[in-house]
Amino acid sequence: MRRGMSALLLVILVGAIFFMMTAQTGVFTMQVQRTVAKNYWEKKCQYAAYAALQYAVDRLNKDDDWNPGTSIDRWPMPNDTETTYTLKVNNNHSGVLGDPSFVAPDGVIVPKGLVYLRAYGEVRKGKIAGVKTAAVASMGFYGDTAFNHAAIGTASVTLDNNSFTDAWKSSNGNYSDPANEEMHGPNPPLVDTTVVPPVIDKPKGKGSVCTNGTMAALNIRNGSYVLGNVEVGAGSVLTDALAYDAYPGPPTVPKPYTGVERIRDKLKRIPRFAPPFHPNGATAEVIVTGTQTLDPGAYRRVEVRPGATLNMTSGSYFFAEDFLVDGGTVTTSSLPDDGNALFCYVGEAFTMRNGATVNEDGVPLAFRLYFVGNGAPGFVNLKFDMDQNSRAWLCCLGRFADALLDNNSHLYGGIKAREVLVNNFSAIHYDTVMFDHPAKGEVAWTLVGLMDEGFDLAVEDPSSDPYGGGGGGGGDDDDDDDDDDDDDDFQEF
Repeated sequence: MRRGMSALLLVILVGAIFFMMTAQTGVFTMQVQRTVAKNYWEKKCQYAAYAALQYAVDRLNKDDDWNPGTSIDRWPMPNDTETTYTLKVNNNHSGVLGDPSFVAPDGVIVPKGLVYLRAYGEVRKGKIAGVKTAAVASMGFYGDTAFNHAAIGTASVTLDNNSFTDAWKSSNGNYSDPANEEMHGPNPPLVDTTVVPPVIDKPKGKGSVCTNGTMAALNIRNGSYVLGNVEVGAGSVLTDALAYDAYPGPPTVPKPYTGVERIRDKLKRIPRFAPPFHPNGATAEVIVTGTQTLDPGAYRRVEVRPGATLNMTSGSYFFAEDFLVDGGTVTTSSLPDDGNALFCYVGEAFTMRNGATVNEDGVPLAFRLYFVGNGAPGFVNLKFDMDQNSRAWLCCLGRFADALLDNNSHLYGGIKAREVLVNNFSAIHYDTVMFDHPAKGEVAWTLVGLMDEGFDLAVEDPSSDPYGGGGGGGGDDDDDDDDDDDDDDFQEF
């Protein structure tokens, strides 16, 4: 009898333990399911909020003063009526809300020139009580693509072995026309500084150079000179950031630049650009051996061989890998205004050599070269290379690009890159027509200071935006009353 009772108690005990274990497993499983579901709905909310910001940027690119009447309420996502977004817009781009600034309902100050965006994503699942939400907010601004210097190298600028910068004005004719010779003087102009006319004292009459670097970042060596100002990064000690040799003359000139030394109080920013075509669609390779006209579109690469001529027209071109002009010629029928300019987006490298010419005696603003990356996450090995007596009339912009002008190569226009080296009797001839003229690309608006539920997103990570981010338009001047953003951290779309 006792053995039977003991066996029964043992069975009951084992059953109770098994019941408790299975019950606990069930509770744990339900908790996991709830967590997964919660994360799923939260992700949907976040996606909707980001979609709202993307929509806003798209509309702003079409109309700088776009304002949907303050807000768009609970707009459904495509093919998902349970998920909606609400977008609130305070567009003070033209100062219509307030000049110099406007205070938004939540207390945020919106200066003239900016647009304040708040986006909310919501999910209403069936009859479930309550709503999942996510919120993001950002300021939008016009990226700075005005070319107000002969060269900007955010990391460094170097002129070596009898190289120089100066200025001319394309609306006066060719660089060698008499009106332009009065601007840039004889080459070299530092032999007798009295021949430099008063126009050189104007900010836009200079072939100035600029860097954000603070240590050995601006170097003028071995008979090189700058016909303009020299500007180094904020917080610099001038003797640490700027290095130069006395100009050899005769007579010897102590400083090889005609303008002033300046320590900037703000960073110079170079916006990233998104190509107008997806890299996966750029598969065609174009080899030019005779005379060929290339229509705007997406290409893997183009090579213009010695003696060949490539004709390009106004519109947008994308070369996912490289653009090589090897002793050939590139001609254009584009115009400098934004509606008729030639936009050339390059993924990896733009190379000229063996006496190549691009847009000869043309207007630099008519040929706009933007480096955008090849689509590979984190790829920043971008190259602008002019060598062996090459000549180009264009403006070039590439945040992660390294620029080299070597062996008597001449750029007529301006360049903004990460590193700029002008070497061996080469030169940059700054076109003053570009001063304060926004060289817009396909994407003009950039988001700065993006906040996600109160936390900053990752910033300045090229791998987070493999196609190069946004940018374009806008501009600043040479007098530091520009609209460079003080904060070096921002997330771009």
